[in-house]
Amino acid sequence: MGCGASNSNASAISSGSRPSRAANTTTVPVQRSGPIPHKPLVKSKNYRHGSNLTQRDLMRLREDFWSSRVEGNVHMWQNIRSAAEALASDDVMLANAILEASHIVSPTGSMETLYDERGTQYKLPIFTFSNPIELVGESVPEGAQASPVVAVALSANTSGKGLSNKSGTATPVVHAEPLQLKIRINPGDINMTVLAQATFSIGELKQSITQQNMQSAVPIPDIQDDRQRIIFMGRELQNTQRLKDVGFDEQKVVQVFLRPQK
Repeated sequence: MGCGASNSNASAISSGSRPSRAANTTTVPVQRSGPIPHKPLVKSKNYRHGSNLTQRDLMRLREDFWSSRVEGNVHMWQNIRSAAEALASDDVMLANAILEASHIVSPTGSMETLYDERGTQYKLPIFTFSNPIELVGESVPEGAQASPVVAVALSANTSGKGLSNKSGTATPVVHAEPLQLKIRINPGDINMTVLAQATFSIGELKQSITQQNMQSAVPIPDIQDDRQRIIFMGRELQNTQRLKDVGFDEQKVVQVFLRPQK
């Protein structure tokens, strides 16, 4: 019933193959007479995969797994993915905060087996939250670079006359109605609605959340911009990213996790 969480099963996955169908059976209804005990996650040790993997191979294995999740609660899977990615990056504190806010428990202190508040079991292969010992470097093809973020330049024009692209034609500036974003702040499971333009950066959204909180009847203490970590669709967003590039809309909840106070 496992999904590759053990080292032996993880070793059977070569860098050129996908996890087996049996390994994808990951949600199991569990009937229990009492609450499931929880142990906080601890830093994950590197595992033995059985063959060399490049970072690209590892990312493909992970993406294949997450994109094939069809059983269980989709929102739970998004939160579990966020926690797994945080743990793989050695951010144990964020991983624990995400599980706590999502009411997901780990009986063992590992992400191999998790339970949601309804008792549904979620089993993860070890490569989703840990890095292999055999991780090797890979050369970047000549000329291959990360795509630049062009939204910053486009949103900087406030004249209303549009920008000129390479062809010499003007790109109109669209003044859309502000988005009413549903914000959920954790720990605490606090909900609020924040108005934001699609051209806002994540950094500007954090400022809006701080301002909205200060103007509320009962402000939540100590929600500064630098304490906020915004998780959307299973990924932590960076301050320079733009809402319109990420795909924010008014139907999806934006998860905000607070860093511990310094």
